Amino acid sequence: MPTLVKIFLALLLCAASNSVFATTVREKTICKNDPVPSGWVIVNKTWNRGSCGNPATPQGNVWWIDEFDNLPVGTPLTICAFSSSVPSGWVPTSLQWNPSVCGAQYSTQSLPFNTYTIRYVVCTNEANSLCYPSLSQFAVISALPKTVNIPYGQSSGSSVISWYSPVSVCIWVNDGGATNQLWACSGNDGTQTWPYVAPGVSQTFMVSPSATSATPVLASVVVKGVEGIAPKIFASPVVVKVPAGQAFGSTKITYNLSGSNYPAMCVWVSNNGGAAQLWACGVGTTFSQVWPYVPKGGTSTIWLNPSHTSPSQILAAVTVTGN
Repeated sequence: MPTLVKIFLALLLCAASNSVFATTVREKTICKNDPVPSGWVIVNKTWNRGSCGNPATPQGNVWWIDEFDNLPVGTPLTICAFSSSVPSGWVPTSLQWNPSVCGAQYSTQSLPFNTYTIRYVVCTNEANSLCYPSLSQFAVISALPKTVNIPYGQSSGSSVISWYSPVSVCIWVNDGGATNQLWACSGNDGTQTWPYVAPGVSQTFMVSPSATSATPVLASVVVKGVEGIAPKIFASPVVVKVPAGQAFGSTKITYNLSGSNYPAMCVWVSNNGGAAQLWACGVGTTFSQVWPYVPKGGTSTIWLNPSHTSPSQILAAVTVTGN
């Protein structure tokens, strides 16, 4: 048997046993400004009040990192721009602005882009088995983030899906039901935002060479939506004794957004069921301010709404009575 045929058969056997190509990207977390281990890159920055210094205000104190040095040629990754340098042998293929990742969700600064999609194109270790040419069955797909934190009361969130295959492929989506939905067919690779991540639902994104069926599945990734808990609003007191001769009394309004996945909130007010008015918008998980216009013999209804232009959404409310 000719040597080249032997090599090709050996590659086929290795691929069949999943020992040549690594299609799963390993991920873990470290604290902000901790050294990034060799062979890893920063792919997201999130906030966890109970970790990494216990910050009380939203910030990127927890860094998510992916391992890149165990991936084969052709693999795409989406990483945080300006935080990780592009590894040797990899090149940026696109730049994106994603306001929900890499710390942008805790900042008011808007940049042209905050993520790179990079691809492994040149082997840096020719002796490594990962440098072998890809077989037609090999494909990879990634999601950023895989766990989408959806603000309480919102119907959906977004994740950036990137994929690569040596052959032309299509991307299919399954939300846990019996039907697969065709999403995109874009040649060998692509990067697109999926804006329909639903709370409490795990959605599977599949790479298939077919535009009529999700099978055969060459690679897949699961994205799950997690809805935050309801924010809370309080008034102290809820029954205000208005001083004699005065038309209004005061109450202290506080809110707490912890666990709601909101980094900021607006407060709207209606006196005696009248027109709603925007009172204040605060950044951070907590807010405390005095409302000095509780009408004598009437009520002030005060509620939380993420919008500063429309009062229609009510996430939490409290009614204060003036006596």
